[in-house]
Amino acid sequence: MNRLVSAVFTVLVLWSIEVVAGIPLSPSKLHFLCESPYTTLTLFWNDNSTDETGFLIEQLVEGGSWSTVAVAGANEQSQTISSFDRSISSEFRVSAYNALETSLPSNTVRVVGTDDTLEVYPEVPGIRSSQSHTISDITFSEMQDQCPVDPSQGKATRISTFFEIEVRPATGGAWLPSPVYETRPQIRNYLAQNDPLHTGGRRPYVFGNYGPNSNKPKRTLHSKHWTNFDSAEDVIVRLTLLETAGYPGDINLNDLEIQPAPIAVSQVNEKTIDITLPGAAEDYTRHYRVVVNRTAWNALAGRHTYTREAPLFVFINPMQPAPASAPEGEFREFDEGRLLVMGPGIHLPDDHWRFFGDGENGLAREFYAPGDAYLHAGFVVHDHDYQMKIYGRAIYSDEMFALREDLANAEYQYSDHSRTPWSDVACTEGNIWGLRAAFDGKAALASNSVEPTIYEGLTSISGEIGPSILYGAHAHVMNHKDVGYYGGTYQVGNNLSYYTGNLLMNSDDVTYMVEDTHFDHNTTFVQVNGPSFQFGWAHAYRLNSPMTAINHTVITSDRKNTGFGLNHGVFNDRLQIGMMMYHMGGYFENFELYGQENIVWNFRIYDEGDPTENVTSVFGDKTFKNFTIERHSFSDNLLWGDQNPARNQKSYLRFLHFDNVVIEGNRIDHIDDGDFFDYNEAVLLHTITFFSLPDPVADPGAGNAPLGSSIRPFAFSDSKIVQMDSSLPVSQGPVCANGNTDSLPFAVVDAGDGYVALRASNNYYVKADPQRYGYLYTEPDLIRGDADTREITEEARFRWVDRGGDNFALYSKVMRLYVRVESNCGPEMPLYAASENVGLSEMFSSKYDFLTIEDFETGDFSGLEWRFSGEAQWNITSQQNASGSYCAQAGSIEHGESSTLAITLDCGDGDISFYCRSSSESGYDCLQFYIDEVKQAEWSGEQDWIQVSFNVTAGKRTFEWTYSKDGSESRGDDTAWIDDIVFPVN
Repeated sequence: MNRLVSAVFTVLVLWSIEVVAGIPLSPSKLHFLCESPYTTLTLFWNDNSTDETGFLIEQLVEGGSWSTVAVAGANEQSQTISSFDRSISSEFRVSAYNALETSLPSNTVRVVGTDDTLEVYPEVPGIRSSQSHTISDITFSEMQDQCPVDPSQGKATRISTFFEIEVRPATGGAWLPSPVYETRPQIRNYLAQNDPLHTGGRRPYVFGNYGPNSNKPKRTLHSKHWTNFDSAEDVIVRLTLLETAGYPGDINLNDLEIQPAPIAVSQVNEKTIDITLPGAAEDYTRHYRVVVNRTAWNALAGRHTYTREAPLFVFINPMQPAPASAPEGEFREFDEGRLLVMGPGIHLPDDHWRFFGDGENGLAREFYAPGDAYLHAGFVVHDHDYQMKIYGRAIYSDEMFALREDLANAEYQYSDHSRTPWSDVACTEGNIWGLRAAFDGKAALASNSVEPTIYEGLTSISGEIGPSILYGAHAHVMNHKDVGYYGGTYQVGNNLSYYTGNLLMNSDDVTYMVEDTHFDHNTTFVQVNGPSFQFGWAHAYRLNSPMTAINHTVITSDRKNTGFGLNHGVFNDRLQIGMMMYHMGGYFENFELYGQENIVWNFRIYDEGDPTENVTSVFGDKTFKNFTIERHSFSDNLLWGDQNPARNQKSYLRFLHFDNVVIEGNRIDHIDDGDFFDYNEAVLLHTITFFSLPDPVADPGAGNAPLGSSIRPFAFSDSKIVQMDSSLPVSQGPVCANGNTDSLPFAVVDAGDGYVALRASNNYYVKADPQRYGYLYTEPDLIRGDADTREITEEARFRWVDRGGDNFALYSKVMRLYVRVESNCGPEMPLYAASENVGLSEMFSSKYDFLTIEDFETGDFSGLEWRFSGEAQWNITSQQNASGSYCAQAGSIEHGESSTLAITLDCGDGDISFYCRSSSESGYDCLQFYIDEVKQAEWSGEQDWIQVSFNVTAGKRTFEWTYSKDGSESRGDDTAWIDDIVFPVN
């Protein structure tokens, strides 16, 4: 090369280097702040260059292209966009520029619009290839091995090897990928994966239905799968079964289980199906469980018969605009520390983002973690004068920490203390207050601020309980999801606790029923053992538990067991006479329950040897309304109370209201319907209701009540006298239509404003209880805390409604309904103010002494002046009676013959009523009833006992019952019967 050429080459190279050196470096770690009311957006970035002239801020509005919306000067690291429109989702990026060039853009941040209706979250960065860390000479993976003794088995949490999910609006649009995560029971010691010691109790494979086991070699590792996105509109979820799943065969729609039921399902190809699901409501998540090829998988793998292998949970959340973002792997503080935001990625424990309150992080008022963040450890909130909010769509886990160290033993250690730097403490330990959540819960919410602690939207991979609400706290747990092998929630003390839109699962009790706990639009899933709602344990001496749960779903359990300890029921108690005086309260409405594995109600008061004497234990005052039970459980519902006469220990179950309970499509109207309930004499049947209260009706106005008189009301529905029945225990002197001629009367008293009151013989007034479906009683319920008063209260005021002659009905002022004899509440025939109109069950007579009743209980016809005619005389029998011990039966006759029973009486205006039954040739061999030789009705065929009534005008009247046969054929018993005749005699 000659000297001139060399010189030119050198100049060119130096010029090139100078130009390259002048290109600004790209900004990095772009993040934003855009809090409610979302009118201002501030972008933040790291300035990585020294020679920029400024920065270009670009926006990509959904459906558009990139455009510059702002310019920042040199060395700036933030830019605020005023009058920002956040209604539409946007993406932003920042580039540095100078006179020579513009840098490559920064990372992109997405700001979800407030009018957006579908949003998926990116995959957690690093979850496929997690890093290792060394802290305090302990080297560990930030995503823990499923089995430490054999790391080749993979991680306890990973991207699903079974499913891929895409989602789009049901109305159309592009398919969006939604990450599917796979959770497996984490083994935290160094036993082999198939060691039987992993099975049992609260160990990783729980009570034996999950996981490989050397004693059951065909079993596979049970995994759970889940995807999580936001949608305000109906969506189509496209599920693709991966080749790595190991499922037997292709997807079989006939072997597909989805709970709750989807809008629609269609098959795309052998490995792909589309599931149409409703979008989330405004404030609660919808939860779905999808099980593919269930029976085929179980048959192939030798699984437990009722286990759902590799269930996929689909969580459809309400839309949630993020208040801010943070760079990957970091967190940012805004508003002088009031807002703390986590960035994407996997985050090791940091006390600054998990302990909130004076002495720890006392600045933060909000903590937000997005759907692509994975947080290790749990949270503690211990504020007392302001509200704390922890929310987002992040995953959080206890896998770095100890698990139930108190349950470890020589055979089985839950955590090796050298496994991670945190393996010797529970995930809520280490805070200055010394708080540790009950049962090693993942969040200890212990603030009793006037405004509740908000704990919203996170997904928990737990080895034990999820969020715990402690010591009088005020908290609202919302849209939380359990996807580990334990979970649920726990309360300590009388807290004001709200749960909305959560999926709560556990291998034992999902939650305890305590005072001021409220559930709405939640889903529970008991994996193997325990109930969804545990009403109490043996030590609950006095417990008022007015818990409410509405709009609730119970997913099929992975169990089929019977007996206490193996299948507790959806609702369960383990209360004990001697240790429990009363357990009262609880309201449950709008439940959908799936599968046969769950007993729904399992209530028993046990005698377990407590030495306390002279104790009466009472369980009740609970309402279960609008229950749709897909299939009756393998075990009957249990209502039971033990007794111990030696110690004078008694137990009773009372005021259990089953309102509109439908089992397998059949509405249950009585405890004996369908043989769905097992119960004993401790159940006070006159307080166990299966009816619905109608809407209140208009006040009918005052009638002509016999004020100042004493009456023994006669009930037309069962021909008995209404009395205050003091023989029924712990029932407040119930008013029942089960009296006889010796029953004590009621005094009719003027209660003012056209109302009357009925004073019973115990000098208490009859009252209608609006909290107990209009139950009529006289004595105060001292257990409940009623005022012991003999005053006329609002509950004691009734309208006397004239029904002709001396007949009347009663309208309750407090219930705004009519009083009726409730025949579906046991043999005592209790009275409830629960009818919207007046029929036979609501009809009473104030003149019992002027009514003549023939119930044939004398055992002959001597009670009245009966006449007989026809070829055979009627007789008395004890074989087919409607009530009591006897009834009257037609005489035995041949073809073309008849048998007549007749009587003539001096009657007043009113009704005659009686029960009749037939077993004969339908339409030909008939029982006929006449008044003054005019036929009123006839009955034939196989007709069970019915009660009928007919109008009678005053005067001498002749009543005849004739059984007659035609010229041929006989069917059934070839006879007829009558019983319990009520005559309106003057």
